[in-house]
Amino acid sequence: MMPGELATALMSLGVDHLVLLYAVALGIKEAKSLEPIASKHRSTTIKYLHDLQNQKLTQISTKPGTEKKHRPTYLYSVSSEVTLEAIKEAASLRGIDIEQVFQQRHSSKDVTSPPNPFLEERNIDKPSPKKTFATPPNPFIEERNADKQLPPEEKSKVSEQVPKVVTMSANFEQQVRTVLEKLATEVADLKGRLSRLEASQEAEGLAEDILRILRQSDQEKN
Repeated sequence: MMPGELATALMSLGVDHLVLLYAVALGIKEAKSLEPIASKHRSTTIKYLHDLQNQKLTQISTKPGTEKKHRPTYLYSVSSEVTLEAIKEAASLRGIDIEQVFQQRHSSKDVTSPPNPFLEERNIDKPSPKKTFATPPNPFIEERNADKQLPPEEKSKVSEQVPKVVTMSANFEQQVRTVLEKLATEVADLKGRLSRLEASQEAEGLAEDILRILRQSDQEKN
């Protein structure tokens, strides 16, 4: 890359790309270490590094010993034409104190990135954490907890409604009991009537038998 082309490429970089390139020039090679410098997700940091590679400002190599892994670890370094002085000069021309920006991001303890399940350098050899399943909600516990959170006026209304509900429930049970008792009485009465009817039919049958015998006796006498 010619000096003019290098200057143009450096001047076209955004602040995140520029400070990321500065960190690589300082010797920070792995994406996991460059992530807080970019203040982005790991995947976005890697994309920025690929952008720098496409502009021929950085180079990518594989970390020795990880070549055969499903997700090998990549190392990033600046191209031979890129120097710290050139990066500082390009940043200075744009009014950026690149050293101060780098120090703020590098030393900040509050810079954390959310976990990304698709990180390029994720080590698949590490055992996955055990999954825990949430306990199904208990409606009775939730109801009690909800009651604790009610304001005083709402609790008062609930307290007033409880006796009414209890009274309604007791009245309903009494009505059901009365209906059942009435049904039992009617069933017993029906059974009695049926027994009397059967007895009456038997008596009629017996009377008919006696009359038939008497007629036969009279006929024999004649």
